[in-house]
Amino acid sequence: MVMQRLILLLSFMLMPMLATANWSDRTLSAELEAAKVNQGEIVNLKVLANFQTTTRGPDFSVLMDDFEILSRQASSQLRVINGQPTGTTLWEVALMPRRTGVITIPAFSVENVTSEALSVEVLETRAATADYRVTFMTAEVSTETPYVQQEVLYTLRLYYLGSLRRGSVDMPVFNDFLSERLVNQNQFETLVDDRLYRVIEWVYALYPQKSGELTITPKNFEGALLRQRQIEVFQSRSNGLTLQVKPIPASFPADATWLPARQVQLKQDWQITGAFNVGDTLSRRITLEAVGLQASQLPDPVFKEQEGFRVYADPIGQNQHSGQQGISSGKQQNFTAVFQQAGDIELSEITLPWWNTTTDSLEIARLNARTITVLPATHLEAPIAEWLPDTAVTSQSTAYYWPVLTGLFASLWLITLWLWYRRGQPLMAMNNTQAVTRDIDPNKLPSLAEFKTLSVLQQSDWLKKWWQLQGHPLAAMPHQAPTLYQVLQAIEALKYRAELPTEQALDQATEELYAAILDWHQAHPSASQQAANQLAALYPT
Repeated sequence: MVMQRLILLLSFMLMPMLATANWSDRTLSAELEAAKVNQGEIVNLKVLANFQTTTRGPDFSVLMDDFEILSRQASSQLRVINGQPTGTTLWEVALMPRRTGVITIPAFSVENVTSEALSVEVLETRAATADYRVTFMTAEVSTETPYVQQEVLYTLRLYYLGSLRRGSVDMPVFNDFLSERLVNQNQFETLVDDRLYRVIEWVYALYPQKSGELTITPKNFEGALLRQRQIEVFQSRSNGLTLQVKPIPASFPADATWLPARQVQLKQDWQITGAFNVGDTLSRRITLEAVGLQASQLPDPVFKEQEGFRVYADPIGQNQHSGQQGISSGKQQNFTAVFQQAGDIELSEITLPWWNTTTDSLEIARLNARTITVLPATHLEAPIAEWLPDTAVTSQSTAYYWPVLTGLFASLWLITLWLWYRRGQPLMAMNNTQAVTRDIDPNKLPSLAEFKTLSVLQQSDWLKKWWQLQGHPLAAMPHQAPTLYQVLQAIEALKYRAELPTEQALDQATEELYAAILDWHQAHPSASQQAANQLAALYPT
């Protein structure tokens, strides 16, 4: 029993000594791969701790005044020796000296364990006598004699041997050109004088905005290369370029949009299966495509109205694609033609002059003319046609026409009063497209709120019926009520649009139509009211 107590007491006395011995075994060592290096060579520094740590390790920022830190990494190992765990931590740093001479690397500290200070001598590098270029830049254009606003591809390339550590290029500034970057830092390899160079490439599309001599200034690149375990700082400068920009050729039509391109095409998309009837519609999409032009340079597609039909156009769509070979673009627009008279209607040829920059010649893109047969309407109510004055009517026939018309309207008014009294309800009009009834009393228009309950199609049909109740034929509306007719045409156009109109557009169109109806009604008493006034004058009470 006494012996056991003695052993236990000795164990407690030795524990602090063992702990002190383990702490004193912790070391931090620093080592350089070489004590002397040439300027531009990399210095590899290793710092080793024979223990594991949860801290961030040595503070290498103290080296940044004399060295550029290229890379750093840390690793740790854990081993068990004689049943005891043993760990190590290693930090490796790649340094590039910023100056020549002897540079001191200070001591590092990790968990109160300190390494020794080191020094390295950096020697000046002798000038190389190589018979080849380590780096160089080139600049070239697709043509040195473009036309004004013609696409010119400007290509800038940096060639180098080794590994590029860092670099920056001047931001290109192109005076007197519109420019768009097509390729940014495309990288590849190529053989030059039997040497494999790495290449960085930039490509721009340039559009000269005036004729004459235009200059593209040289571009500069600054960087650092890693070659043969050395960092070489370098500067490269491209060549400058001069372009002789030609004006628009005199042979190009003066009234046409100037289009210098490698290719221009006009395309159309429609379906014509046979004859049409008056009131039918024809949808036609016209597309303009160009290679070597921006979308902003293209004119809008054109589908002009002709005698016998009206044309409604949707908003123009455009697209543009950029690639290493340049820019291709296009514009497209949907049109709807509404046929208004029967007969054979020829859709005129569409032509577009453009200048082929490949062959240096004038060319014409075209859509051929097409004849379409339009048959008479198969329904009772035909669409509104353009009003044309009848030059054959004489003043005598006109004078005869009005008394007859006045008597007719008076009779109609009396019949209307009789029907009103007999049925005991207002006259109602049935919409021929939907079973919706509205008051057609020419002396009392519906409110705006009531008018908005009608659809666009119903509003158009209601107006046509209301106009006819005033005693006017539909064909007379363009002449007698031009403002009302224009608003009606806008309402008609909403029915033929490829895209559904927004609710805001519908509300605005409805309000404009209602305002036009109200204005005309207030400025022109209805024919039935005129007839009533004439009867009252003949038979005073």
